[in-house]
Amino acid sequence: MTQPPQDPIRILVIDDELDHREIMRKSLESCTPPYHVETTGSVTEGFRRLAEGPCSLLLLDYNLHETDGLSVLSDLAERFPRLPTILVTGGGSEAVAAKAIKSGAYDYVVKDPNYAVLLPLVVRDALERHRLGEENQRLQEEIRRKERLVTVNILSAGMAHNIRNPLVMIQTFLEMLPTQLHDPEFIQQYRDAALSEVKRITGLLDQLMSYARADAPRAEQLDVGEALRVASSFLAHESELRGVQIRVRTEGNLSIRADFQELMEAFTGVLLNALQACKSGGEVRTEAREDGTRVRITIEDTGVGIPEDYLPHVFDPFFTTREPNEGVGLGLTIARAIVEQNGGRISIESLPDAGTRVAIELPRA
Repeated sequence: MTQPPQDPIRILVIDDELDHREIMRKSLESCTPPYHVETTGSVTEGFRRLAEGPCSLLLLDYNLHETDGLSVLSDLAERFPRLPTILVTGGGSEAVAAKAIKSGAYDYVVKDPNYAVLLPLVVRDALERHRLGEENQRLQEEIRRKERLVTVNILSAGMAHNIRNPLVMIQTFLEMLPTQLHDPEFIQQYRDAALSEVKRITGLLDQLMSYARADAPRAEQLDVGEALRVASSFLAHESELRGVQIRVRTEGNLSIRADFQELMEAFTGVLLNALQACKSGGEVRTEAREDGTRVRITIEDTGVGIPEDYLPHVFDPFFTTREPNEGVGLGLTIARAIVEQNGGRISIESLPDAGTRVAIELPRA
């Protein structure tokens, strides 16, 4: 069966020297299959064309009359962060090459007499690395979504438990109401109680939906103690099923700037690990306190501990000693990424049969 022809890969060249624009265009259009190459001598025009539609790769001259290539790389990172870019220059140096790579360029090509021969190889390599990077990111997001679903299933069971009691109270009120219609005091008392329970249920569902959705992170000022208490309440049913107590203690100014949903994900992952490590009768102790310019959080369990040779790997993706239905080994990996994205640090101490202690530090707001 004949496969439909694929659209040619679109490449944009920004170079203020016409001769070099033509050299690069002819070099890439002679490939098999040929690339679709557009050229311009203006950065402004180049950005306009990038905004018009998808572009697979940009070839950018370093020595432009308008500006230098490194400044353009900075603008590209902000406006087109997923666009692979190769910096091309007439005079090369290791210092410029290092700056280019650090600024986000995929590669660096010097316009020597044979660069037109080398260019297709560099472009092909950059496109392949970009494709692999995009695929890797997609797979990581998919795996993280599956890890989140495992946690959401556990949280949902706890949520059902937390919702059942308020619903029983509301049902009781409604069943008694027909016989108490002429008792204003009864109606007022139970009406207020029922409304309070409805608000409680709504709040619980809002929190679960906030955890489960995958919105873009939004930093805001929040209280670490509140996030810990909410994460602990989510896991109340799980801790009850396992016969493990969760204790939360907070003191001092615990305000930080972070995304509440992400912070909840980090705390829930660490707390769930602690619960899964404990036997019936165990305990998970969480503490948050002010420590100078930072907030220090510790989550300590009385569980089975971690063997010494496992400790260096606990933050590695997919490293787990749990059953498959208890996660894929990303809880601590995700927690570390979230903590570090917010300018914090996370560490772990453990001994076999002596429990585990996770310490998190985050900058105060």
